[in-house]
Amino acid sequence: MPVARYRRKKRRVHPIVWLIGSFALLLLLAGWFYWAIQEPLWLERKEARDIILQQSSMVKIHQIHPFIEEETHYAATGEDEEGRLMVVWLSDGNIDEAYLEDHVPPTIIRQRLLNEHPEAEIIRIVPGLFEKERAWEVFYKVPEEEGHRYCYAYYRFEDGEKLDTYRLSVR
Repeated sequence: MPVARYRRKKRRVHPIVWLIGSFALLLLLAGWFYWAIQEPLWLERKEARDIILQQSSMVKIHQIHPFIEEETHYAATGEDEEGRLMVVWLSDGNIDEAYLEDHVPPTIIRQRLLNEHPEAEIIRIVPGLFEKERAWEVFYKVPEEEGHRYCYAYYRFEDGEKLDTYRLSVR
């Protein structure tokens, strides 16, 4: 009499487990991809931060902004040892610094733009460079018939004189 052999039933993985595992793998790959793309930018910004803190009188950085023209420049706002507000520009390895109290403050720049465009919604005002000259960069939008137009206006950092305006396409 032959011995009955029982075949063991193969266990199958439930489709929901496959779905959750695939989603987790996709998230992991997306995170790695984002990190791989952003890491050089983070390292460059950290290097700029270190240079600014070592070569200028700034001891505390509040914000640092990259500006990309032919090469990348950085403008940092912060404080010196006495707590005075200042701006430091890093361009081609050279440091240029100025105290806000000796120049036109962003509140005056805001008022000048709103006098020119009362309907404008200012998104940000940051120190930067315009054609290698120290400037305030104002990013704002104005309503138009077809939608909103985004604009960049540049004002000289020393006296607040308007340098130029770039108008982007309507959205």
